[in-house]
Amino acid sequence: MKIFLCIVASVFVLTACAATNRHEAQLNETLTYTLPEVPWKGDDINAHQQVSLSFADKEIQLTAALRLRQGEVRVIFLDMTGQRVLDLIWTQQNLLVERAAWLPEQVSATDVLARIVLAYWPAREVEPGLTDNMALIQKPLSRFYTYSDQPFIKIQYSEEDIWNSRTVIDQPGSAFRLVISSQLKGVN
Repeated sequence: MKIFLCIVASVFVLTACAATNRHEAQLNETLTYTLPEVPWKGDDINAHQQVSLSFADKEIQLTAALRLRQGEVRVIFLDMTGQRVLDLIWTQQNLLVERAAWLPEQVSATDVLARIVLAYWPAREVEPGLTDNMALIQKPLSRFYTYSDQPFIKIQYSEEDIWNSRTVIDQPGSAFRLVISSQLKGVN
């Protein structure tokens, strides 16, 4: 009987731990976005991306390799010399981040990942993580996130196939901006 109770208690503890592995990103000083509980639910995707990351008065040019699998996201950002800048592994259990020592503190890996999710994930996966008073407006070549009916994040795509497109992620009134030129890789 004691063994049974220990097993039941362990299941509750493990379930509670799994339920709290939600990761929040800071969209601005007051608003957060909660990443989806399951990192990726779609078909496998391998994409190569050229990324321009602007923040404050700086701009960084990066190359990214993005790999999406059921329940796992892996993103590796390299600088123009081929050195790793950010390495992200996101599973249901963890969000592991390795970053280059020279990368400014203002560049949060979770915040960058959140904006990629807001731009590329299906709306049904994105919407549960939005805070109260936030809404998603989806159009063929754009997405808009509003807060209290005011535009908050504007995302523009050059093509309907967003994985083979130039995507601009802009936050009016903020110095944070991402421009991503994405192309699917031919081999999974």
